[in-house]
Amino acid sequence: MAAISSTSKTVKHMPSFFIIIILTCLHLTAAAQVSNVTFDKPITITGRSIRIDSLLKSFSRQTGVEFSFSTNKISPSQTLTVSKQQQTLSQWLITLRKDIGIQHKVVSNHIILFENNQSGVFTPHKRPTTGTSRIIPPKATGKSSQKPSPTPVTILIDSSQPSQKDTFFQQPAPPVSPANATAQALTRKKTTSTKKAAPSNSTNPPTPLPSRRDAPQGSPAGEPADEAFQLIAGYSRHGSGDMDGIVFGADYTRYLSHAFSLNVNIRGTINHDKDDYTYTNPTTHIRTDASVPFTTAGAQLGINAQLSALRSIHHEIMFSLGGFGRYQSASPDGYSVTSPQTSGNPEFLFNFYNWNKQNTISAGLLFQLHYNFTFNNNLLLGIKGGIQTDTEGDLIPQAALSIGKRF
Repeated sequence: MAAISSTSKTVKHMPSFFIIIILTCLHLTAAAQVSNVTFDKPITITGRSIRIDSLLKSFSRQTGVEFSFSTNKISPSQTLTVSKQQQTLSQWLITLRKDIGIQHKVVSNHIILFENNQSGVFTPHKRPTTGTSRIIPPKATGKSSQKPSPTPVTILIDSSQPSQKDTFFQQPAPPVSPANATAQALTRKKTTSTKKAAPSNSTNPPTPLPSRRDAPQGSPAGEPADEAFQLIAGYSRHGSGDMDGIVFGADYTRYLSHAFSLNVNIRGTINHDKDDYTYTNPTTHIRTDASVPFTTAGAQLGINAQLSALRSIHHEIMFSLGGFGRYQSASPDGYSVTSPQTSGNPEFLFNFYNWNKQNTISAGLLFQLHYNFTFNNNLLLGIKGGIQTDTEGDLIPQAALSIGKRF
């Protein structure tokens, strides 16, 4: 009875044990392989040419798959000319193979790039620690005894092909003597997307590239550029005198992160107005314009902190706040006029007054709201509105258009 009870308990627990084993294997298989969905995922870059290392960083960031290559075989500064800026990962890998002869192989959740060779098969320099082997008896010859070093063979997995077949590459074994003939091992290693890569002892190991979670949020390929230069021109209104005019200038922007940037700018404003006076000479009957014009102009240099609420390859909405130093020159503050009827003279008589300095230097604050649109060639068009004030009490609302270039 004790034996029957023990056997019953064993049988009772065996289904649960096998279910756990099966679920664990399925989980490891799903986590380790690069799925077809990854190869079909679209990847977008900007510009017409890109370095190989920048392209692979974009691949890694947009797919979550790690890429690596040996700098002894492939130059990171090698440039790929791009004819189509949005392709799937599979199409990009085909482009690399056709244009500059770079092959790839998939090892677990990792893609390794290597230089193309004549056979089209990637052969590692070191024997892997895993794999299956088969003993093949060698043919006896009359030459000296040698123990050949078995060569592992790696299968290339090309995502561009509809089906993947096992491909083996076997180097011929050197001859051995009959007296010292031993079994010659030929190791065939089949690398699939469900097995982990064997450790490499090569003197030039592949250089791993950062995954999406480790990539810095700046301006690698596929993201907006880190710098921009703009020229602006638009409308301004000098609030202290209610004078209409223009604003113009130039901006340089440097992004310190994906959403935060600093902007150095130079601005100029010219605002004007006039009081209309006309009179008719009673003797000559000629009508004369005696209007009094007013002009206020200034130049300023400032720096702004900018926060992008939305930033993509083409669109950007941004807020900015910064300070500036301003030099300004203005017309007289006021005047008095005596008409011809009062003075008895045929012309108006004017007296001008200056209560403030003609030329002033002040400090101020500028707040702006920006929208920028970037074309595929990094040409930048935008619109911005803002308001500024300074220690002289001048309030200047402004709205402007901008054109520039990202780089």
